Amino acid sequence: MPETALKEQLSLAYVQAVATAAACTVEEVRVDYSGIDVTIKQEQPAHTLYDYPEVDLQLKCTSQASLIRPNYLAWSLDRKKYDHLRAVKVLVPRILVVMACPSDFTTWVDQDDQRLTVAHAAYWMSLRGAEALPETQDSKVVHAPRSQPFNVEQLLGIMARIGEGGTP
Repeated sequence: MPETALKEQLSLAYVQAVATAAACTVEEVRVDYSGIDVTIKQEQPAHTLYDYPEVDLQLKCTSQASLIRPNYLAWSLDRKKYDHLRAVKVLVPRILVVMACPSDFTTWVDQDDQRLTVAHAAYWMSLRGAEALPETQDSKVVHAPRSQPFNVEQLLGIMARIGEGGTP
């Protein structure tokens, strides 16, 4: 299996685990035309404005040490994906989730009779309302802050903000 496919599967498994622990469901998008890989839905009526909030995710995964910085993970988005993620007039808010993983895929998962551990972690960011690219620019490097880990606490916060009518 190509390394990119392995990384895609790892990031999907990571998001599925986090969403499950947050009592949310994950729907994988079959055709990734709009730059959306999965939709996460909170299946509990728990918010003032919207009972069942959802968020669309574009997933990326890297083992390149040069992209993993102390304060952020860098990722280059092509114009089309960048524009999809920065869109404001969308019914379902969108976020980018970038995962860092070891270069040796055999070390991605460790398990014993007590737990399953996935190496390393993922970080999220919203590009909603970000500036448009100049016509001569085909891509943009974005920085997913390491202060925003994609974990249960952060996902529940994202869903609460969306459920209250805010942005992720």
